[in-house]
Amino acid sequence: MDLEYFQTLARYNKWANKRIYTACAELSLDEYKKQRQATFLSIHMTLNHILLIDRIWLSRIRNKKITIKTLRKELYTDRAALRIARKLKDDKIILVLKRFRHKHLDKKLEYEDRRGQFHSNPTRYILGHMFNHATHHRGNVHDMLSQTSAAPPSIDLIDFVRHEQAKKEKKKGG
Repeated sequence: MDLEYFQTLARYNKWANKRIYTACAELSLDEYKKQRQATFLSIHMTLNHILLIDRIWLSRIRNKKITIKTLRKELYTDRAALRIARKLKDDKIILVLKRFRHKHLDKKLEYEDRRGQFHSNPTRYILGHMFNHATHHRGNVHDMLSQTSAAPPSIDLIDFVRHEQAKKEKKKGG
């Protein structure tokens, strides 16, 4: 996996998040925060969890200290504030990866987890995990959306790739 692949995943992440948040905006607040049979109990809390984990991993990648006691922390009670924070974090992830060089992918990232255990992993696996984690939990949100009146959007990676290709072709032809 090369740097371009991770940069593509960063853009995909932003695209998929935007589509999920747009679908969630169609829901009443009660439906959006309704408790469901899900790991994080609601659409709202699952979206909070994705953002929380992205903050943790991005802080580690940027060599910044972050202290988290629980992975169920509600960062934002307000849906609009959460959406704004999500957009800002997606933009930051894209920016960080634009500044990366290939050598950064093999660099060992040393960090302490929330249980106090130390780990050392190549950054490429951290990035792979971060994007895979977000995709996994967006899938949970997608499933919860299918139980509501809001239509779950397509968030498949291949759809994003086709979307980017169509934009490039339109730019060339326009």
